[in-house]
Amino acid sequence: MSSAGNDVEKPVIRVAFVDFWRRFQPENDVLYHALAARFEVVIDTVRPDYLFFSCFGRAHIHPRYEKTVKIFFTGENLVPDFNDCDYGIGFQEITFGERYLRFSPFAANDTALVLDEPAVDPDARANREKFCNFIFSNRDADPIRDRFFQTLSARKPVDSLGRHLNNSSDLQDYRSPASRSQQKIEVQSRYRFSIAFENSTAPGYTTEKIADALAAGTVPIYWGNPLIGKEFNPARIINAHDFADLDTLCDHVLEVDADRARLRDIAAAPVFLPEQKTIQDNRADLEQFLADIVAQGPVDARRLPDYGRGAILRRKKRRLFRRP
Repeated sequence: MSSAGNDVEKPVIRVAFVDFWRRFQPENDVLYHALAARFEVVIDTVRPDYLFFSCFGRAHIHPRYEKTVKIFFTGENLVPDFNDCDYGIGFQEITFGERYLRFSPFAANDTALVLDEPAVDPDARANREKFCNFIFSNRDADPIRDRFFQTLSARKPVDSLGRHLNNSSDLQDYRSPASRSQQKIEVQSRYRFSIAFENSTAPGYTTEKIADALAAGTVPIYWGNPLIGKEFNPARIINAHDFADLDTLCDHVLEVDADRARLRDIAAAPVFLPEQKTIQDNRADLEQFLADIVAQGPVDARRLPDYGRGAILRRKKRRLFRRP
């Protein structure tokens, strides 16, 4: 990612981050770092020029932000509502002029940066002691995830290390937010395979689940984004979408596991093909998208109309904000 020279004074911008997930820390987030590469970022929750918001609250409709440039960001399976935001950042393969950026959710996690590096010792990866892990805490995901875990476990035991369906204590501090990703990857690195099923399925919806598995050097058994082959090298993963049913998928996993030369070939394959975007490519796109917004200034960058039906609907939402 590019950055301004140390001897160049960066322009100052005032921003706020609201409605993000619990324990969100702006200074540690990919959005903040993309801005800080070119600007001096001042956090101002009262009178920001640019408001970043997500889907975990409704503070973004507070009257104080009525004239603020609003930029929606989500890594969830949601589509930005351009009646509520000037700009949107999401995973959907949609086009909305200069108001939208497709940004792969997996690229937001710093632990994914190792995916840009070449494979290390594929022989060791193929000969790891442990078979397969399952690390999840969300019980409300698509039922296919639990069904696959149970189907594969009936054929060969799978270690469930998260809070959901837990059968192992190997990941004791999984609830610690400061070290969660690193600990998860360290534990996954003991395994030959990782179940990397998303919470739900949608074209383009690719989260940290597969990125963590790849960063750990395991072979991900993936379900979620049916277009996952556009994001990662298909030869580096086992794609559940390629199989007619879960039993057939299990047959394939066990066949690969029994053939260590075949497993080694998968583990040795590059994560990205030459035509695919790396983590750094995604982050460079994000940096440029935000720089283009800020370059217009906080008045000219606004895209939401002050009049008409859209403005009326937003006023109604602001009135609801005042209600208990």
